[in-house]
Amino acid sequence: MSMIRKAGQRGVTLTELLVVLAIIGLLATIAVPVYVNKMEQAKYRTAQHEVRELANAEEVCGILHGYYVPLSMLDDLPYRAANRPSSVDDIQNSRDNLEPYMINTGVPIRDQRTTGQDRLTDDIKSVQNLYYGWQGPFINFKRYYMGPGIFTEPANPNPANVARDYPLDPWGNPYLMMTELGVVDPDGFITTTQLDHSFDRLTILSLGPDGSTSISGSGQITISNPDTVDDIWVYFGASGLRTETYY
Repeated sequence: MSMIRKAGQRGVTLTELLVVLAIIGLLATIAVPVYVNKMEQAKYRTAQHEVRELANAEEVCGILHGYYVPLSMLDDLPYRAANRPSSVDDIQNSRDNLEPYMINTGVPIRDQRTTGQDRLTDDIKSVQNLYYGWQGPFINFKRYYMGPGIFTEPANPNPANVARDYPLDPWGNPYLMMTELGVVDPDGFITTTQLDHSFDRLTILSLGPDGSTSISGSGQITISNPDTVDDIWVYFGASGLRTETYY
């Protein structure tokens, strides 16, 4: 039994099919790089916004409490009374588990690094007021470094997990707080760890797409920054002496 082809109809030849596939492949070679580039630009814009958001959060915290705090504390909830469920995002745990260092807004950084910073305890009245009268949270980031394979807050937070509750940049690395003396580590201490940049003010920094930052179980920061050209940062502090940013 033979099939009768209707008038005006014909099949697609192999040549035509190959031409269509070639056109699709050509469009893909053009569209994919454009898409990837647009996605990378979006990450840069996000990082530019977020370094400023973190700097503003530190400024507000400094105005309300007289101290700049570790970035891991900026999302902490206010002091919780007894018998309340524990959470990493809780200043009570930040003190009980981490006892972080504070950066006094009224004391030069070099003096604090030399004489020692205040710690989040009841020993100093202003720090005690910060703890019991905490006005945060000051940020609401959705990306946090909680260690490899940790995607939710641990049920029983410990100092290592609290220290890792760090806001991440769009490339998955923790944002950094810098001073003229070095990096501020996860528990707020001003270290002597330096980068290729020279900062003369408090700074919020993203190392950009080529950077790599990790926080160990002991709260130590490891930094790899092969190229500083793609870094993104904003200065804060010093009550508006300068407000420049670098993108």
